[in-house]
Amino acid sequence: MALYYFASAKLSSRKQIFALIQSLQPQLQPDEADQNGPIVSAMRSVIMIDIFSVGGQPSIEIDMAWHQRALTLYTTLDYAMGRAAIHADMDSILEQLSLLLHTRVETTNVDVGRDHIPSAYTEAMMDLEFILKLILAIISRLIVSNNQHSESSISTTHRFEVSSTHTPQPYILRILNDAISVSSSPAYHRDVSSISGMIFANLIDLTSPNVQETSRRTIGLVFGANGQDLTYLPQIPEVMVAMDFGWNTYLGEKCGPGEEDAGMYMLGVVRGLLTNIRQEALVMPVEHISHWYAPAVFEDLNKGGLVLHQVLFHAIAYLCATSKDMSSKTSAFETMGHWLQQTKLHLGDKSTASTEMKQALANCINEQAQEKLATYVLDYWEDPVDTVQHKVKNILELLLDIVYLKAQLNNEHATPAFVTDLLQRILMADGHRKSKHPILAILVGRVPMAEVIQLRQDALAQAILALEQLATAPGAAVAINAMIEKSWKECLELDAKNANVLAIAAKKSDKDRDAVTATNDSATDATDMRSARKAAIQPWVDFWMKSVTQALTTDNDLIRKHLGHFIFSPLFSTCPEAFWTLLEVLNDTTNTAYPGYISDEQYRFNAIVLSIKIARSLDLVDASNYADPSATATNDSDKPKIDISVLHSAMHHASADIRIDVLGILCESRKSTTPVASMEYELLKKFLPLNLNAVVPDFRQKLYSHLAKFLFRVRGNCYVLAREIARLHTSIGKKNLSEADANAMIQEREAKVAETKAFLEWLLDHIFSSIYPGSSFQRVSTSLRLLGVMVKTFGIKTTPLPPGSKPNEISRFPFQLPIASQDHTKILLSCLLNPFDHCREQALEILMNFDAPFEGYNTKGSVDGLVRWGLDWLKSTRAGESDSGGLVLKIIFVKYAIELGWDIDLPYDGSEELKDVKFAAYTGNPAVDFTIRLQNLLRVQLERARQNQLDAAYHHPVHGTLIGLRYIFSSIDYASPLVTNHRPLWQAVHADMMDLVESVCGVVMGVLSNPSPEGNIPATFTEMEESIDAVISSSGGDEFEQSGGPNHQVILSYCWRAIKESSSLMELVLSKATLGSSVLKTDGILEPNALERAGSLFRRLLTTIRHPGAFSSVFPAYISLCTRLLNSEDSTLAALPRAWLEENLDSILSDSISVTRRSAGLPLCILAIVNAELSDNRRTLLPMVMRRVMAIAEKPVSPDANHQVDLPQIHAMNVLRRLFMDAKLSTSVLPYVGQGLELSIRAFSSPSWAVRNCGVMLFSTLLHRVFGAKRVRDEHLAINGITSRELFARLEGLCGFLQSQLEVAVKQLLDAESSQDRVHPGLYPVLTLLSRLQPSLHADPADAVDGGMSTFVTLVRRCAASAIWKTREMAARALIPLIASRDLMDWIVDILQGCTKEKISQNEVHGLLVQVQFLLRGHLLGEGVADRVVRQSFVTRFASVFGPVTERVLQTGCQLNRWMVLSIYAEFVLGESWMGRDSVQEEKGAEMQMESEREEMKGLSTIHFKSIRDFIIDYAIVGLLEEKKTYRQHIGGHLVRRLMARTVISASVLGVNAAMTRDQITGMVTSLLNDADYEIRLEALETLQMWLESNREGVQTYLDASVIHNTLINMLFKGEENLECLRLEVALMSNFGGNKPFPNGSHIDIVEFWNRLCTHVDDETMGGVAVVEAILPATGNVFAQIWSDPKVEESLRINCLNRWSTSIHRYANEYQTLQLREAALESIAFFTNQLMDPHQPHPSSSKTPAYLRLLETLTWQLQDDEAEVREEATLIVSRGIQLPYAVSSEKALTLVYDHMVQLFAGKDANDEQIRLLIQTLVFGLLGTEDPGNMDIKSFFISSLSRIVSESLQPSKTLFDKESPNLYREPLISMQLTQRALEQIQNRPNGLPASAQAALQAYQQESIQQVAKVQSAVEEWSHSTEDRQTGGKKDRSPWGISGRKSVFEVLWRLASGSSLFKAGKEDQYMSDLLHDASRVHPVVIEASQKNDEARLFLIE
Repeated sequence: MALYYFASAKLSSRKQIFALIQSLQPQLQPDEADQNGPIVSAMRSVIMIDIFSVGGQPSIEIDMAWHQRALTLYTTLDYAMGRAAIHADMDSILEQLSLLLHTRVETTNVDVGRDHIPSAYTEAMMDLEFILKLILAIISRLIVSNNQHSESSISTTHRFEVSSTHTPQPYILRILNDAISVSSSPAYHRDVSSISGMIFANLIDLTSPNVQETSRRTIGLVFGANGQDLTYLPQIPEVMVAMDFGWNTYLGEKCGPGEEDAGMYMLGVVRGLLTNIRQEALVMPVEHISHWYAPAVFEDLNKGGLVLHQVLFHAIAYLCATSKDMSSKTSAFETMGHWLQQTKLHLGDKSTASTEMKQALANCINEQAQEKLATYVLDYWEDPVDTVQHKVKNILELLLDIVYLKAQLNNEHATPAFVTDLLQRILMADGHRKSKHPILAILVGRVPMAEVIQLRQDALAQAILALEQLATAPGAAVAINAMIEKSWKECLELDAKNANVLAIAAKKSDKDRDAVTATNDSATDATDMRSARKAAIQPWVDFWMKSVTQALTTDNDLIRKHLGHFIFSPLFSTCPEAFWTLLEVLNDTTNTAYPGYISDEQYRFNAIVLSIKIARSLDLVDASNYADPSATATNDSDKPKIDISVLHSAMHHASADIRIDVLGILCESRKSTTPVASMEYELLKKFLPLNLNAVVPDFRQKLYSHLAKFLFRVRGNCYVLAREIARLHTSIGKKNLSEADANAMIQEREAKVAETKAFLEWLLDHIFSSIYPGSSFQRVSTSLRLLGVMVKTFGIKTTPLPPGSKPNEISRFPFQLPIASQDHTKILLSCLLNPFDHCREQALEILMNFDAPFEGYNTKGSVDGLVRWGLDWLKSTRAGESDSGGLVLKIIFVKYAIELGWDIDLPYDGSEELKDVKFAAYTGNPAVDFTIRLQNLLRVQLERARQNQLDAAYHHPVHGTLIGLRYIFSSIDYASPLVTNHRPLWQAVHADMMDLVESVCGVVMGVLSNPSPEGNIPATFTEMEESIDAVISSSGGDEFEQSGGPNHQVILSYCWRAIKESSSLMELVLSKATLGSSVLKTDGILEPNALERAGSLFRRLLTTIRHPGAFSSVFPAYISLCTRLLNSEDSTLAALPRAWLEENLDSILSDSISVTRRSAGLPLCILAIVNAELSDNRRTLLPMVMRRVMAIAEKPVSPDANHQVDLPQIHAMNVLRRLFMDAKLSTSVLPYVGQGLELSIRAFSSPSWAVRNCGVMLFSTLLHRVFGAKRVRDEHLAINGITSRELFARLEGLCGFLQSQLEVAVKQLLDAESSQDRVHPGLYPVLTLLSRLQPSLHADPADAVDGGMSTFVTLVRRCAASAIWKTREMAARALIPLIASRDLMDWIVDILQGCTKEKISQNEVHGLLVQVQFLLRGHLLGEGVADRVVRQSFVTRFASVFGPVTERVLQTGCQLNRWMVLSIYAEFVLGESWMGRDSVQEEKGAEMQMESEREEMKGLSTIHFKSIRDFIIDYAIVGLLEEKKTYRQHIGGHLVRRLMARTVISASVLGVNAAMTRDQITGMVTSLLNDADYEIRLEALETLQMWLESNREGVQTYLDASVIHNTLINMLFKGEENLECLRLEVALMSNFGGNKPFPNGSHIDIVEFWNRLCTHVDDETMGGVAVVEAILPATGNVFAQIWSDPKVEESLRINCLNRWSTSIHRYANEYQTLQLREAALESIAFFTNQLMDPHQPHPSSSKTPAYLRLLETLTWQLQDDEAEVREEATLIVSRGIQLPYAVSSEKALTLVYDHMVQLFAGKDANDEQIRLLIQTLVFGLLGTEDPGNMDIKSFFISSLSRIVSESLQPSKTLFDKESPNLYREPLISMQLTQRALEQIQNRPNGLPASAQAALQAYQQESIQQVAKVQSAVEEWSHSTEDRQTGGKKDRSPWGISGRKSVFEVLWRLASGSSLFKAGKEDQYMSDLLHDASRVHPVVIEASQKNDEARLFLIE
């Protein structure tokens, strides 16, 4: 058995054998002569004789490599008997292992090629690694461990001692020598070096006679000479001396990016010393060192007073700083973490170390070491590699612990200075830095909150503000929770010293506290306890309450969302009183008790609902806490109460967040059996219909999640009720109960079960009613998802038991839902034709849970119809329809062919014409035969394609059949008996499938391999002209071109879809099918050669196809294949991808590929193989590819390369671009980014245009890889960048390269003689890269730009002298991040002084001014990092230095420089946007009693800017007057004049224009508004608009608003030619006038003015659509003033109303542009208060048509496709109806219909109004917008019949024309219209005769139209039967009623025919098609006059 154990190659087998051996031990008789026992003796014999071949003849031949044998011995050490066996022969074993090790070292310590590594070398390297592991295990487990626990350790130690007096075993020195060799050689992987380093450390410690000698020898061998005689130790290899023991980095420079750094090999030795030598040796004083082996590393260390632990820290720190690739850096940081962990353990309270030892360790962490470690943390916290982030976080936590332990050791009780300084640095850091808040959270836990607040009072508020960014929110939440938790702990400590009332139930819920307080003597005691607790937590509440409530009521959705998601749950869990206190603050609507706590009253309700939702999820709130003020008080009145109206209001709220929160309130509960209140059922019935059509994916996802929890709770509650009912029927349950009481309890529980059943049945009906033909994606997707939840929760035939329950433990579920009924099955089958993939997949998933056969499809005849229906769709030219057909066939295959074993036939239409097709024979196996039949169908289609490919593209596409095959193969379980028992049959099927796929690819390759496949028609098609003409003529014309699209597009679509589906099919089979192998002795469906054959096909497709869509579809399949090959245990198969990769790399240098399509599929071909490699630390393919491709790309091209298009460099750069773009490789390619950037920047200078083009694309890709995705749109904002320190720390060497490139570029820019040679191609990419960096606030060691950036600053500043405007501007933008904000004014002063040089060009002056402008913008505006100090410096210093520059520049006469000066003045001297936040207390939520930053800046600017403001204002006024006629004569003169206009207006509004009176200013403004130059008018209008929005009071104070208002009216009346000016004039008219846009006292009549505006609207030819968009809102505003003006005659007002409503109705429909619809909505908003007022006087009949048009317009806009339009319309309706809050668009829609009925069919309505309302509703129901004079009957005849006829005609177009409004569902409008008609019909006052007659006429015509629709259907059926172009009938589950258009017609007829009882209303739809089962149930339901049963989809 021992032989079997050691000969077994599998670990699992060895474990089983050893377990058997151990079980035999008690059965064996002990042998006194054999102390070890027979088992150990047997194992010793096998180890020595059979494994090492020592001491005898081997019993068997063990066929294992040495790495396998070493691994076997290594695992043997896990067992006690195994350790005993190895320990008994340890010397012999180590002797043999040392010889083996030495042999392997000699074999592997050589230089081999990186790309072609011999297999023998790989084998030897594996042997070496496992031999080293075994040696290390033996030394550490059997020698070192025994020495530590053995009493005879002294003798054992002397046995291994190496000294001048002791000679150890030879193997000791041999192993030590080889360990040093491995540790010092770059030939070995880091893991191997690490193992050898640990062996080295163990042996040094083991062979030293004492601890002092261990330390001495370690220093002498590794770090420096200490005068010790080491001649008796192994000779140090020369290579190790040459490289300074691995400290030197010159070898690292030889390694490419991503390769291992040479210095990292020494890390193995250092790590080994750290973890393997005795800890006493680490703190032994180091003797005097004469010199260091690596002076560059240790020269700053004092040679005296050191301990080894400190030397190790210095070594590790050096390796952390110099490591290049991420893997090396991660290992270095991990080692530093080990060092800190050991230091912490020795300094801790539980440490046994002496005080002297602790002091020595503490001295290692001096200030220099602390700063160095802090720098690592701050530099690498945001590293893109998660592992690095984790390591530096560990370093920080350990460092802080050590700093505190050090302070404790020195008896220091205050917070250490290092911690305080670091905390202050973090608190003042930029809030956009992701590292700020996680570090802050760590620090806060160690520092008293008082000190945090002292350093920054608004620390909590600042952290809350960071929640507004997705990137910083998680870290900020951690910091917020840490501060709140720290404050709570301090509160507990304070309470413990005082009242001590919080210790009882610090974290209990209200219920728990009630239970605790109930034990008190009286209710008064409980009240006193609550009061005492409230007083005790008040300091904690005061800490966070104001900041949280202000943030909770801010207008930022993300802050509110993240507060609820991250903060509230731990907050309320910490102290439940926090919730009720927060609710008390939020309910203080008077703001008297808590003034200043609410930021925005508009969001108070949002905050309340969000808080309740979180509390409900924690069970702090339940149904008993809701109170209805109108109901009777309950007996638990002492409980805190929440008004139930909050939930009712929240359900209809416009905010999706509030609505989903209220759903969470109804559904959330911690307990799965919490009873469901009746109120919750009722509220859900109101909530769900209004929210199933939600368009926001996040809303739908939360809806699913909440309802899943709710239904799970319903099921658990039902099981509890059923168990209680069953128990009450037993004698035990009735114990202590009377019969009446028991019956009452049973009835109560049965009533609850009935209520639950009724709700679930309603939900089920509503779900299936929502899945109707034409339903929106959102509604269908949501309904199917909810149905899936119901199936999972309640099952199909039996309801699943609750988790952890057994069948005999609880009662049976009380009812079963009819989910799988016939109607439901047919609805789900119809869903397989849904145009959206997601909906089809959901329907399929649900159907797969149904049992076979399906209800309604339980005969072969019915299934045959289903098959034919699926085939009809499978053969469609449209991909979505083909996919639907494939899903139908999959259902049939799984449910009938596999599960039932039915033999399903597939008919081949026209197969008799294809006599040459060789059909595969059938086998008698239903599943196999079904697959074969589908493959035969593919053969038929291929034969047709060979005969006539164009005809095949139109009528016989192959992609549908390939989809069907893919779905069938995906349904096969290859491990099931279905396959394993019939393997030969399936093997033949799979082989046939691969042949067919190759045939398909061969047929279409001619088109796709053409260099221009989009417009290509193969030459062979010319030969088909005659047959094509025949086909066309037979079809009655050029049908192909007209119906299906251009021929070349149809052919191209046919071909690339064939490739796409072929690849998908192959990918599925190759990744899923089992693989047979003679090598591995396994059976399977596929043979190994099938994989190689597939690889050849994929490579041919990728390198030959030129169509991007086609070769991109092959890419995923090739990845799957390569992944399977690389993971194969068959070495031959595993080697194939590498060989293919070599072939692809070689092809780059060949002429066989074309540059077309960016190297076409070649980059994907290479990327697929690289992607398939496992993502571990030993990637070999990626480094090899990068190295070779980089080398090709870096080769210089010839000077005449511009004429070549197939350069290898181009292909190489395209490959690199693909590799850098790939998301999966995002982390792996980071080491190559620096080299890639250098390559791309150099490519800008290539003589080849194609190479330059590739360089641009590569550079763009690398920018995205470096800086990541943009978080906000402006890429130059700080939030989108990283600091220069981070950039150059990640990409070492890039800094020097950029500097060199910039030096060359700037020199060429300034020294070039001709303008053509001025711009160096590398200048712009370097400036672009620098401009993307993030500016710093101050010269902090972690944040600020280091000294190396000064070179960039100098070079970039020199670009100001460039003659090229773009260069100057880019240089100015690049300068922003190179300068720290605190140094901003120093640099600006220096730059402006350059403008005063005597000899300076105007270009340079402009460049310097641009630099000043961009620096001010980048640091002071928007997301700039400048703080209050920087702004103070600017406002106090800028005027003195900019004033002289201004005077000089303005005197030069250069218009562009004048414009620059005026621009800076307008933006920063007169503008206020740079002044900071308005109110610190309100926006930040900080407890700061201080002047706001903005107010301070305003005051300072008034003082310091006065003189330059006066000067520039005077200059602008004079310029406007004097240069009025001459400014156009100068280039840029109009720019200067525009800024002069802005300057004068801005100065006037700010009140600083002392040179002019109010009337003079107004006169100048009006003259500017009337200026002949539209640019001047535009500038004046824009400036006025800006100041009206930001400083309306200033405009009204310093300008005569009425004069300007009248000027605007005159301008509009006369007509404005410029569109932008027109828009602004209209906007300003409304801004100045408010509710009265037309001023009083104008000489123009208001009606005349309004008519002039309407002329532009009515006649688009006067100005086009853009003018209509601008004018339409003004027409509504002015009309509203006319309507409310009593001076205007009633007839004029009604005429205006009719004209205006007609225009609105015209421009608001869904076929108009979005801008027009928005303009119409904006226009109608001005009149909505009169239109929707529920208390308005009853309108007259003359107003009714216009009112109805406007109301109908509102219904359109509430269902608009654009969400913003819907939201605005909702606000308008809510405001018009005078609701206290805005409701959702669905609720608003119902309110509009209700308002329409109430207004025109109410008690005051007359007959004419009711008739007009009915007419409007009926025509709206029938789908017409403007019926004109058409009556109902005429419309029925002209409209409905046409719709039915058109919908029955087949369409041959490839793509359906998309509806202009995908959101609107006609059925919703029809249902609401039908409801309105029924409300009119049932009005209390009765219907007038005319209205009654109109409704009856509508009903009668609906009934008559049923017969006409039936006739149209029969006519269509006969025509299709005759022409054989369709089927004889519609085979879909619901027939023609399943078609959207026909369904809507039938619903109209059904609802219309059921208005009045007609006697036969139940048969109306049954008559249609003569089969009621073929009519959609929603139509049947509409035909039934049953108000209780009818389901409305909204309400």
